[in-house]
Amino acid sequence: MNESESAGSGSKTNSGSTGGKTLDILSYPSKWLRRSHVVRAIFTDADIPILPQIVLTLETLLDKQNTGSTEVATLLESEPVIAGRVLHLANSAYYGSGRKDVNSVSAAVSRLGIETIRGLVYSATLPELFHTSGFTFNHMQFWKHSLTVAFLSRDLVLQHDKNARESSDKAYMSGLMHDLGILLFAKAMPDHYERITVEGPDLGVDLFYVEDEVLGIDHSELSAMYVERNWKMDPEIVQAIRLHHKSPSKHPRSHPFSMELYVANAICAVYGIGNGALKNIRHENLGLLATLADLGYDMEQLERMLKMALEGVESIEGMLMRK
Repeated sequence: MNESESAGSGSKTNSGSTGGKTLDILSYPSKWLRRSHVVRAIFTDADIPILPQIVLTLETLLDKQNTGSTEVATLLESEPVIAGRVLHLANSAYYGSGRKDVNSVSAAVSRLGIETIRGLVYSATLPELFHTSGFTFNHMQFWKHSLTVAFLSRDLVLQHDKNARESSDKAYMSGLMHDLGILLFAKAMPDHYERITVEGPDLGVDLFYVEDEVLGIDHSELSAMYVERNWKMDPEIVQAIRLHHKSPSKHPRSHPFSMELYVANAICAVYGIGNGALKNIRHENLGLLATLADLGYDMEQLERMLKMALEGVESIEGMLMRK
């Protein structure tokens, strides 16, 4: 019996909106039982959105062998707003500096590359799927954080191996998706999650720890479950997302990019590039800073990489803000 099925018995209603029903998760003494009810609330009861048609079609295209930029461009041209954003990004300072402007979507796809286009389409469509009510949430900060982690994860992989294109592309997608669990919590149980994000930091512990203690599951695990079940993401992406808050010793040496995702997320935590969920942000994380040093990372080099990532985010931020 899976978690969703096992959660059907003994539910207790009280307070906290979840998919039109009420559920007092905090009243259950067993962490396992709280986890089961949270999973059911999110995957069964809550009105969790499916991917837009353009994303599904793009994934179908990219699953085929020898899909070229022309086919991808034809799809993007069916969505004029996204097509315009692709052109805008291709001619931005980050991607187009020193080069002649491109004037066709096909040329823009060739310049940006398939995986950048994929990430851009996700970035442009996902924020609109997770509007929340009853929870004060900075969606733009969330996506700036996610994009920064995506850029850093990709660049960290390429720093080790400039030819590791497949792994770097997957690292980018894992960065983009790593915190989706926060949006799921916020949408499915806004009252409970509001309390966690307000009171959690005052306890002097990280958000994922409070999530796990209160709800029985943290946002990294929930993110991994969601992209695996609902969006059929690559298993390596799923595992990296699941591990992005785990200590370095938990990361398999054979995994091509899970450590890079962990480091990218840690850099953002150290430098205060939050995901928009916490109400009382701690601006410095000395524990993570020490961990990065112990792993042998040069902090000056990481700072330079972060600066480059933020430049990339700035280019895409204008696109995200455009209607």
